[in-house]
Amino acid sequence: MTRPDSTPALPMRRVAILINPASGKDRPILAPINRALAEAGIEWTPWILKPQAEAPAVEEALATKPDAIWIYGGDGTIARVATAMVRRRATGMPVAVLGGGTANALAEMLGAPDDLDAVLEALGDGRVEARRTDVGIAGDHAFLLRATIGAVAGMTSRTSRAEKDRLGLLAYALSSLRTLKAAGRQPFRIVVDGEEHEHDAISVIVANADGTGLDAALASDLDAGDRRLDVLIVPDVGWVTRALANAAVGSGLLDGCPRYRGREIVVSAPMPVDVHLDGEPIGKTPVALDIRPAALTLLHYRSSEGSS
Repeated sequence: MTRPDSTPALPMRRVAILINPASGKDRPILAPINRALAEAGIEWTPWILKPQAEAPAVEEALATKPDAIWIYGGDGTIARVATAMVRRRATGMPVAVLGGGTANALAEMLGAPDDLDAVLEALGDGRVEARRTDVGIAGDHAFLLRATIGAVAGMTSRTSRAEKDRLGLLAYALSSLRTLKAAGRQPFRIVVDGEEHEHDAISVIVANADGTGLDAALASDLDAGDRRLDVLIVPDVGWVTRALANAAVGSGLLDGCPRYRGREIVVSAPMPVDVHLDGEPIGKTPVALDIRPAALTLLHYRSSEGSS
């Protein structure tokens, strides 16, 4: 079933595929891609992404005027490609996420199957819908999921795929405890659309979407198309157990924590703390963030029965 804010993807006869060879999964890439796309009758050109050199690859790929750009890599790789595409204002170019990273939170949020062959089959069969999505911006960097500020920064990326497959939400708890065992509260100053707030907390999360790579959303009512960012305050280490309790009843992990919404956010702290965007470090506070409405088109996967 097609959502009101989505459109069926146009036929893909020629695609550009950006591949991060250092992605988290150690498996052959080119052979399954070549086999699946040959069967689907799709012409493709690969670009191998060098570290921190996504922008030239995006420029070259867009110059070939493909029907879509596909990305094999983790959430950080996708965020860097998104940065280059937002700069180029390539709003209408459909982007497919193939997975390949460690966390793969965005791929799971988009409904991508876990298996690469199944992802390629879905794309080849056209079982996808194109939806415009907002993109968060922090300085010169884009993010699709969230900015994590303070002790939580990078936590999801440190939860391995093997742990998540074996332990599910318990993997989140173990990663959290490893990360937060030495975390202390500190004062944060948060400015939301000009209105100031102060909180003692271990972390601040500025979220654009709810994907976590786990069997639970980050928080309820997070919408990557609502033209706003959600600011979620993590007050203390006790929120690890509360997050698990929330998930057990089908709520978002951080439901119930202090929360704000706005278009322009500034977060600072007396002692600078780490800032990660979609699992990748970009520096320390203070950090200014804003939202670019409908700045990117992502392909969402449908099941073989056609449900969204």
